Amino acid sequence: MFVFLPIAHANSFGVSLDKNFYFQDFNDREIEITAKNDSNKLIFADIEVYEGRIGSSDKVEYDLEKKVHNYDILPESVAIPAKQTKKIRLVRAASSKTINTEEYYRVRIIPKSADAALKDNPALLAALSTEDKQQLEDTQNISGAVRLYIGSGSVLIVQDKKTASPKSLEIRRKRTADGIDFNLLNTSATSLDIKQLRVYFGAKSLSLGNLALRGNKGTTVSFTNAALTGNSLTGNENFEKAKFVAQDNQEYSITIQ
Repeated sequence: MFVFLPIAHANSFGVSLDKNFYFQDFNDREIEITAKNDSNKLIFADIEVYEGRIGSSDKVEYDLEKKVHNYDILPESVAIPAKQTKKIRLVRAASSKTINTEEYYRVRIIPKSADAALKDNPALLAALSTEDKQQLEDTQNISGAVRLYIGSGSVLIVQDKKTASPKSLEIRRKRTADGIDFNLLNTSATSLDIKQLRVYFGAKSLSLGNLALRGNKGTTVSFTNAALTGNSLTGNENFEKAKFVAQDNQEYSITIQ
């Protein structure tokens, strides 16, 4: 499984990316992502991309000291007004080799001070509205003003999407003393994008959320008895099926074992 470890959880004080996981086909030249500012102040930030490799523990590891060179980030620096978003294009170099092996990248959005951002990229100032320029001036005039904003990170998976097999997802239900475990296993060799995953018992259902599973990897989503009670469930329900949306944006239904 991909373990998603953001720099920090996005909240009202920070910037974040719109997804935890992005999936790109080898044949797609570029992918568009969205950066959003959840705070009530103008934020400057850089977007950085790092390559991941399978480590000795069979987990994807990222060298955050080494930026990739086979992606152009357009733009690399952004100024995002309060409660607004910015589109970022990640353009894959035409010279990138496709060897039918999945590639993994870490995409980070990292806030920076206005002084540093405008020194590195003066053009950012021209793109600001009059209101944002005034807010920036007011902030810089406050003696000793220090603002700490939080960034976040996501995972980009580049693959041959045609080899993805959503029906290869297996889900097993296990009753425990503490609640219910749903054990998920991707039995194919290709990573799966699993969005809006829900398990059903008659008219009732539980949301298992959004996740990504590497090929031949599994994970467990657990619900405590208290959580089940909060969903008007006892834990003894025989959940019969699950539905989710895969990387082809189609909905799939599978039987729970």
